[in-house]
Amino acid sequence: MRAEVPKGIAFPPTSQAGGLPPLKGSNCEARRLRVDVPAAPGGYDVVCGRGVLTALPVLLEEIGAAGRVLLLSDATVAPLQGRRVVTLLGAAGRDALLWAMPAGEAHKTLETVSAAYSWLAGQRVERGETIVALGGGVVGDLAGFVAATYLRGLRLVQVPTTLVAQVDSALGGKVGVDLPAGKNLVGAFHQPALVLADVELLATLPEREWRAGLAEVIKHGVIRDRGLLDLLERRRADIVARDPGVVAGMVAQAAAVKVAVVVEDPLERGLRRILNYGHTLGHAIERAAGYGVVLHGEAVAWGMAAAARIAAQLGTCDGAFVAWQDALLRAYGLCMPLPVLQADAVLQATRLDKKTAGGHLHWVLPRGPGEVTVTHDVPSVAVDAAVDWLVAEGR
Repeated sequence: MRAEVPKGIAFPPTSQAGGLPPLKGSNCEARRLRVDVPAAPGGYDVVCGRGVLTALPVLLEEIGAAGRVLLLSDATVAPLQGRRVVTLLGAAGRDALLWAMPAGEAHKTLETVSAAYSWLAGQRVERGETIVALGGGVVGDLAGFVAATYLRGLRLVQVPTTLVAQVDSALGGKVGVDLPAGKNLVGAFHQPALVLADVELLATLPEREWRAGLAEVIKHGVIRDRGLLDLLERRRADIVARDPGVVAGMVAQAAAVKVAVVVEDPLERGLRRILNYGHTLGHAIERAAGYGVVLHGEAVAWGMAAAARIAAQLGTCDGAFVAWQDALLRAYGLCMPLPVLQADAVLQATRLDKKTAGGHLHWVLPRGPGEVTVTHDVPSVAVDAAVDWLVAEGR
């Protein structure tokens, strides 16, 4: 017997495809998405496409960024792209300085933030100067938090270099760091002045990181864009091969989903919660396995699969959706075998999740392709069953 469908807020599917104007005055292939939210007076642009990194000096002028540029990166990205960006800005008459943190989620901490503060203080950074976050989600989150808090706020430009960051984490102004108790427990809302997503930067992304990023693309399709899901199914071979033209369109379309949600709910008071689909159990998997053992996108894919099973138990979606989503995730190399997990560790990690109200977790559950619901009314027996399934997949 099916349980009653949990009460929640249903958000209908919409398509965000197409209609994005090109970047004027540039010979690179680019599209602009406009983000207008109360937290960012005047709004800001998300510029994505092929070769758009070369437009960075012009775009900095557009947003009125005077003074020095402080590039915050990590030990992986800095050798690949850091010097290139410093040279690019220098050729345009910009004084740019580069600082690199150690790479990896394990270093997204207050200790690293303190090290960044010390470097900025040593450079005598002033409030009119600009921080550019050059890297993946960890760099974007940490550099954004530094920008939000140093001198009570510095201008932030996000230049994401991973697929996860280009379609998700670099957009929307959520910045922060981890504590031993859990992910992103210390943070702020600090909207960037510009997001510049060059898909050519994805060429050096390791295959595993690429696949992990596709989990967030699939997530955006499942929560709000059937057109994106259609693209993922029709052009799978091209996307897997990283065809730059197809990938540029995919990134723009996936980013448009995030932008549309952020514009409507910049401070995560309602609609924006749908972006957490797969993240409640995904974050718990990351913590239970040990940060870095399971990549964020890999954990989100498993979290989506588990959330669909919870939804099927409650009658929110049917078994056909569960099977369809499983097939799509696996077609992109996701939901590969998990490491051994302990059910108690996963459940304990969910209790530390910051997405709670009145002590109850917010769950994002699918209704079907392109439509989800948000609820806190999920019986513990349904969660236990989903976690048992995850643990079994890790054996």
